[in-house]
Amino acid sequence: MLTRRRLLSSALSLATALPLTRGASAAAVTPAAGARRPLLRGALYWYDPSLSVDQWRDELETQRKIGFDLLWLCGTRQASEGALKQFEELVRLCERRRVKLLVDCGSTGDWYTTLDLKNEKSVITRHVERLAPILTDSPALFGWYVPQEIYFCSGPMQEYITGLYPFAVETCRKVSPGCRVTVSPFFILDRTKTFGDFTVPSPDQYARYWERLIRRAGFDIVMLQDSGEHFAWVTDTQRRPYFAAMRRACDRAGAKLWGNVECAEMNYSSIEDYIAVNGRVHHAVAKEPRWRPVPMPRFESKLRLAAEFCEDFVTWGYREFCRPAVGEATRDWYEAYRAYRDACLTRRSATARDAAPRDAAPRDAAR
Repeated sequence: MLTRRRLLSSALSLATALPLTRGASAAAVTPAAGARRPLLRGALYWYDPSLSVDQWRDELETQRKIGFDLLWLCGTRQASEGALKQFEELVRLCERRRVKLLVDCGSTGDWYTTLDLKNEKSVITRHVERLAPILTDSPALFGWYVPQEIYFCSGPMQEYITGLYPFAVETCRKVSPGCRVTVSPFFILDRTKTFGDFTVPSPDQYARYWERLIRRAGFDIVMLQDSGEHFAWVTDTQRRPYFAAMRRACDRAGAKLWGNVECAEMNYSSIEDYIAVNGRVHHAVAKEPRWRPVPMPRFESKLRLAAEFCEDFVTWGYREFCRPAVGEATRDWYEAYRAYRDACLTRRSATARDAAPRDAAPRDAAR
């Protein structure tokens, strides 16, 4: 089982070289008449204890300008295993800035290959208990995130997950009673076995699988990744059945569905194009990953799709590929999204004004 951590092993070094389609510049963003225009709450960040409070303040201010009010943190074992002071400083900063925190409950880096359930439970327990004194009573805490991401399991992996997920949820709730616990699963679309011998469930199979798992674990929020396999050739038509399936699963199991609308993708036009360059290998080990920010018209379309099924929206890829400090292409994406957000808020304000009841006629005129 492959996770986002492996995909990111070389991502940061590539980001500055990635061109953004010029047609996706801020000036090119045109609101779609009559369409719902959803907005992101925040982005996934790999926790970095080396960042100072001032650096985090700058990061949060940059995010505030595009409307982010949720900081989703993964990799916080670095905090619980030696950087608690730095982590507490970040939590207090988020409190002052009224930023909500979604914090991972801990994991081992190779959990999907070792399948050592006893050790994974031990890591989660130790991690959550060390962060709990800082987080549990903090007004910044939105909830916990279970970072062991899957799509559809069988055999030993399924036994592992059905043992792990309920335990992780229970452990988080034990230290933070009433807190939200979240997970961010994905789906895959490749039936050609290009990326490995992975099972591709039908949407109905996917819905039944996740209904059982969500109910068993007790998740409050499922943040569905919309990536497919992170490629530019994946269409909304291919994504839609899996969003619909997960919505059914969440409705039946009593969870809320959010969209994890990814803002980074690999720029290949087709699977044949990819194979010609890389061969039949998993994209985590591609010779030419070709990561780029998702051009804004495409990203807006992805958001609209997610909005058909989801209550709220987060993203993966912003820190690595769309944060303005990284380079020219990422600044272009940031400004394009900022223009999209501004247009969305303007439209909402106009709609609210149009919907407001008119003042009653003056009394003299009524006579």
